Formats: sequence, structure tokens, C-alpha cells
Amino acid sequence: MQIEDLEKVPILHHSGKESSTTKLLCKELVMQQAETWFWVVVHRGLLVIFLLAWFAMLIGAVFILLQSPNNRPQLHWWQHSVFYHIEPAVFLDSDGDGMGDLAGIQKQLSYFGRLKVQALIIAPIYKLEGNGSGFNFTEINPFYGSMEDFDKLVSESKKHGIRILFEIRDWTGNRVSTSWQTSASSWKSSIDKPDRLKEILDFWLKKGVSGFLFANQTGQLIKKVTDEWKEHVQNYTSKEDDERILMIAGSSAIQPCQNMSECFEANLIQTFNLFGGKRNLSVQAMLQQMEEAILWNSNEYWPAWMIGSPSVGHMASFVKELHRAYSVLLLMLPGSPVIYYGDEIGLKDLKNGKKLPVMKWKPSEHTQALKKALVRDDDHLASVEEQQTQKKSLLRLFSSLLAVKWREPALHYGNITMLNSSSDSISFLRHWSCSTFLITMNLGQESLVLDFHPFGLPPKAQIVVSSNQDRHGEVDLGCLQLSSKESLVLKPVKGNAS
Repeated sequence: MQIEDLEKVPILHHSGKESSTTKLLCKELVMQQAETWFWVVVHRGLLVIFLLAWFAMLIGAVFILLQSPNNRPQLHWWQHSVFYHIEPAVFLDSDGDGMGDLAGIQKQLSYFGRLKVQALIIAPIYKLEGNGSGFNFTEINPFYGSMEDFDKLVSESKKHGIRILFEIRDWTGNRVSTSWQTSASSWKSSIDKPDRLKEILDFWLKKGVSGFLFANQTGQLIKKVTDEWKEHVQNYTSKEDDERILMIAGSSAIQPCQNMSECFEANLIQTFNLFGGKRNLSVQAMLQQMEEAILWNSNEYWPAWMIGSPSVGHMASFVKELHRAYSVLLLMLPGSPVIYYGDEIGLKDLKNGKKLPVMKWKPSEHTQALKKALVRDDDHLASVEEQQTQKKSLLRLFSSLLAVKWREPALHYGNITMLNSSSDSISFLRHWSCSTFLITMNLGQESLVLDFHPFGLPPKAQIVVSSNQDRHGEVDLGCLQLSSKESLVLKPVKGNAS
């Protein structure tokens, strides 16, 4: 047969002769054979083997995911919350009587939602007894509204995903009014009566308060309160997302527990002021205090940070032109930030220092009564309403930082690694699994050029947030330029480290 003829022969060639060993089955016979017990057993056996193999692979995949470092830890509500500290008297007057009130706070719940705030700390609103004996800690001062107003505030706050905490403060030296100073002795006398202390805590916890901030107290008073707290805090925790907390505001020298595990189990939170309650702390002293607090907290404890506070005043009054830079630091540290009312818009303390500044919501803001009662000297300051529409406003910076913190696991609960720092600069990494952020700050008067290649970082990084809100795109981490008083939040671009 010629080659040309072979190419014409089909692959399955029938020679015309039936094979003595091959018997072709028609479709009907094949179906009959498939229904025999042998093939039924084979078919079901293969199906069982397939299903078992599939389930084994599924279980293996779930196990790998659970063991993976990318698995996000389950956090308590207070570990992923941004706290906002309110002075009700000067926050918002809802009825024109010249005094801020509970209804004014309720009116701004949507504002807190947009700002990613999940918990409000309300400064003291207790009733002052007419006989001069001090405060009644289970009644509300009529200036701020009624108990019904408070109940409505708690109820409406829950609808917005916001919790309410009360501040218990040593009022000595408070800038609101000298009449409030009388409550210092009133509160201390309540502390000395354990039954009365328990009654106060129980009353407000039953009202739906999610916890307390215990501020500016002595170590002895703190111990009495924390001991009482540990005794019955679990009685008010019915489920994981309804835990009640006690925040202790003070220096790291005041430790409410023998160890952090004890604090963690009792929902006790130490709140640290980055400036140690001082207005003129140096960068190095502030950095040392911050590192000590982080080291003390270790991995067992969740810190809370503040800069502006009732004891030291508003950020803009003492960090001044570094307000933007320090705002980046406050909001990018591991833990929960505590924002003092008005710090997000640059509100300053009054020059006389005796009264609190009024929160500025609109350009022409308050009633004549409130203007007369609480004179402001910040007419140049852009209001909340104005800053919401300004692309480079301080309020927009806060919103951007909190939005990034909220959506990025590395910034939300990632670890921290301190990098190079000097008298004028601070740099650190926040990292979780494969996600890393670099936060770097120039606190000096001159521009800086920093090299981060020795730390094994990629050669390039993407600008996520600029404190001056004027930089975008990629930067070179081997030659990073920072202008005076500038802070950057950067995300290193994956690639080969140089």
C-alpha cells in the first residue's frame, strides 16, 4: 500500500471481520449492565470517595485559614472604637437658654457617625444640691435637661451605633465654673462609702451607660473604685458587644491592676496623655513616655491615647502649628484615640483660661444668651459647617485619618515597630500580616530627607494621607523629603527591597 493510500485510511478502521474476543454493546445493554449490583456498588463507592475527598480539602482549607496570620482577631467593642470627649455646657445649645444640653448632643449624632466615632464620653452633668453639700450623682442638673432627655440620648445613640460613657472627675481647678469645685470633696466622700459608690455605679449602668472615665484622681481613690468595679462589672455584661468598661485617665505610674491580664479581664482601660498632662513636653520626652506606655501594655492590653483633655486644654492651644502632625500621631498609634471636643476643627482655649471655649458649629453660631454667657475669642476659626466643604481643612484631615484607620487592619489592630527618631522626627511601622504602613513625622522647623532603605522596606511607597493634604502619588523611601511640620501616612509598594 502506498503512503498516499495510508493517509486515506481512517484511524478507527473496520476490516470487515468480526473479532472473536470483542463484543460491542448497544445502549440498552449498557444501561442494563449499569443497573447490576456490581456497577451500582462501584458507582456509589466512587461517589463516596469523591465526597470524602472534597470535605477533606474543605476542612483543610478552613484549618489553613484559621492558622493563617491574616486571620483578624476578635476585638471587644472598646478596642475598635474612637472615643469623643464632650463638655456638654459648651457643646451645643438646643433651646436658646445659653447653656449646652443633652438635646444638643443628640442633635449631632449623625456628625459623630460621619467622623467614625463610636463612643461619647460626657463630662459631669450631675445636679448640684442647693444646700451646698455637693453633688447628687444620681440626678441630672436641670441646666442640661431631664432624665428623660438622657434616656432618649442613650436610646438614639444606640441606633447610630454609638455608646455613652460618663466622666467622673476631680473638679479641682476645672475651667467651667468655680461652683463645680465643690464636687471634689463630695465625690471623695462617696468613695469613702462603698455602698454609696456601688449605688452610683449601679444607677448609671442600669440606665444604659457603657462605662466611666475616671479622671485626675489619686492612686488611693483609683484603687477603691477599681476594686469595686471588679466586684460587679460582670453583672452588667449580658453579651460580648454589651461589655461595660472603666477608663482610668492618668500617667502610667498609676496602675490599677497587678498585671495587664487582670485589667483586661475586668475591662479596665488605662488612658495615656501623650504629653503626660503637660503643655511643653519635648519631642524626646513625649516619645519616651509613648514607648514606655506601649512596652507596659505589651500584647495583653489595649491602650487609649489622648492629647487634648480637660486637664491640659485643647491641642491647638499648646501644639499650635504642629496640630496636624500630632493629629496623625494620635490617630495612627495602636489602640483607641480619645478626641477632645473641638480638637478636630482646631478649637482653642479662651485667653483667660477660666472658661471652656464654645464648640463652633456654624459661622454665626449661638444665641445671644450663649454668646453673652460664654464669650469666645476664636472668630477667625472656620466652623464645622465651613470645614466640611474645605478640601484641606483640619476636619477633613481628621475624617481621612479615621476612615483609613477604620478600613485598614494594620492601622486598626496591627503591631507597631519604632524606627529612627530624633529631636525633630518620629517614624514607626504599623503592620499586620502582609499589610504594612509607615508613619513618619517632621516636627522641626527645617525640612528633612530620610532614608528608610536600611529597614528593609521597598524602594517606593504610596502616600495615603498627607497632614498638609497637598501630596499624592508615590515617593522614594530612600530619599524621602518632609517639609517642616509635615506628617505622612505611607503604604510601601510591594516589590524587592533595595
